[in-house]
Amino acid sequence: MWRRLKAVASMATACLAATAAAAQTKPEVGSFRISGVGFEMPAPPGYCLPKGKDVDVAQLLAAGDTQNVTHLTLVRCSADSPNDYILVKTPTGALLADVGREDALKALAAAFDEPALKDKFSSGKILAEAGEAISGTLHRKVDITGEVKPAGRDEACAYMGGTTDVKAPETSYRVSVGGCITAVGRRIVSLFVYGPDKGASGVTALLGRARQLMETIRVVPAG
Repeated sequence: MWRRLKAVASMATACLAATAAAAQTKPEVGSFRISGVGFEMPAPPGYCLPKGKDVDVAQLLAAGDTQNVTHLTLVRCSADSPNDYILVKTPTGALLADVGREDALKALAAAFDEPALKDKFSSGKILAEAGEAISGTLHRKVDITGEVKPAGRDEACAYMGGTTDVKAPETSYRVSVGGCITAVGRRIVSLFVYGPDKGASGVTALLGRARQLMETIRVVPAG
């Protein structure tokens, strides 16, 4: 009898462990809307929707970006990678855009070629303005320097990438970013992947990652 009970208990424990593992590996799904169109994006392995204090940080970062609406923030499930996260956004001026991918990419290419925008990228004005906006939100001085600029385009995305140095009174760190901007469901979507600085090859990897993740965003049928 004891052997039988022990065998049943072992089997039950194994089943519970398998169920728990399955629950842990099932990705969380973020949902958002852009001008009447619903979207979903599964969190990639190792990333989660913000919880607890991460929600507060995500709100502050979103409030500090006055040029974009932040739809979704994904952070590392473990707490040991604070500068490794994913943001999904739309430029405020493009929220009402109704455009297919090919036309969107043509428009983005033309915009990136405008002398005024090229000057803002090369001079660091865009990063400086971002630092000023976040400083106003946090009520403390935050300087953002470095170089983030257009990085070409293909049939899927117009890319932006580079590395920035963030300096505040209580912290200082370097972070790289790779971004894919495109149209999904006839809406403009920007997806940026942030991670520790690993040089030019690291930025290239983040650009590829951004494209890969962009393709996981799907339109939710109306109903």
